[in-house]
Amino acid sequence: MKWAYLCAIPLVALAACGGGEAENKAKGKAERLQPGQYEVTAEVTNFKAADKGIPKINTKQGDSTTRSVCVPEGGTPPAELFTDEAFTCRGSSDVFVRNGSINGSIDCTGTGLSGQVAYSITGRFTEDSFEAERELKTRLTTDGDVEIASTLRGRRTGECSAAPAIPAAENKAK
Repeated sequence: MKWAYLCAIPLVALAACGGGEAENKAKGKAERLQPGQYEVTAEVTNFKAADKGIPKINTKQGDSTTRSVCVPEGGTPPAELFTDEAFTCRGSSDVFVRNGSINGSIDCTGTGLSGQVAYSITGRFTEDSFEAERELKTRLTTDGDVEIASTLRGRRTGECSAAPAIPAAENKAK
């Protein structure tokens, strides 16, 4: 009897690891984010000065921005999907976006900032939407470092287009 019990354990573990695309779809998970134009809203949930200097990034808790970003066909979502417009980023190759999960980090630089802006992102997605928690930490060579937590919400609005970005008036704090 012990033998039968011991043989069953690996089978139960194997069954639990199953998953696959059909199971992911049944659970509302997508294997990949569908290509297309996404409207992405970022809302600051926490702002903290990380040193005694005057913060070099001017935002506050409750500020919200919305922008439009294209996720290309068959490619990795661009860094712009997870970061802010004000920064130049190294790409999103360090962000895992697969099987319903988003997890990773992106390094950026900013005009007028001497040092690095580092993002960490963790969240979930379906084929045409996502929600993630994002943390930004600056590592500047001067005072003024900050730590900013935000919630990102994105939804697919259609095919990628050369349409103008969402007007700046809509990007102001709400």
